[in-house]
Amino acid sequence: MTDKSSEAGTEIAAREPKIAYAVHPVTQEYIGTTMADPDQLDEDNWLLPAGAYLEVPPEVGMNEKAVMTKSGWAIVQDFRGAYYAKTDGTEIIIDEFGPLPEGITETPKPTPFHIWSDSGWIVDDDLVIADAVVKAKNERDRRLAVATTQIAPLQDAVDLEDATDEEVFMLKKWKQYRVALNRIGDQPGYPKTIDWPSPPG
Repeated sequence: MTDKSSEAGTEIAAREPKIAYAVHPVTQEYIGTTMADPDQLDEDNWLLPAGAYLEVPPEVGMNEKAVMTKSGWAIVQDFRGAYYAKTDGTEIIIDEFGPLPEGITETPKPTPFHIWSDSGWIVDDDLVIADAVVKAKNERDRRLAVATTQIAPLQDAVDLEDATDEEVFMLKKWKQYRVALNRIGDQPGYPKTIDWPSPPG
């Protein structure tokens, strides 16, 4: 005589595994499918892996995620990632679900000389010129320091009436060079292009 309980157990065990839907343990967002095994003792039950559900997640669109909540699947906006402030290009990391905040863009600021406009990042000529002025002045000051170092002992020799003709000549050349350095701002291409005077050889 056949044991009916054994037949029932065999029938339950013969069921194929079933697709389940896994979620991230922290964010609860849908991350992919897994398999649920049949319960050999209960034909109405499935053995689900941790963080997996039998309910099919909803289809989502761009910048959306399916998230499991206490009441079931929900669709949330997802703009997580790196963004940049339109004010100054500072990087902003968004790591939570929700709408995209105002005043940020996905496009990084190309250079320190760019500013945000309605059409995106554009070069601000005033910033470019201001930076060129700073660099030109720094280079001028560096060259002036060299000239001053050369002039000091020559001037001492002249002041002490102990200068040779060559020293008097070189003092004049170095002073002319220093004057020319101070006049670079008068050049038509300044500060973008500068014809730097050559120091006395």
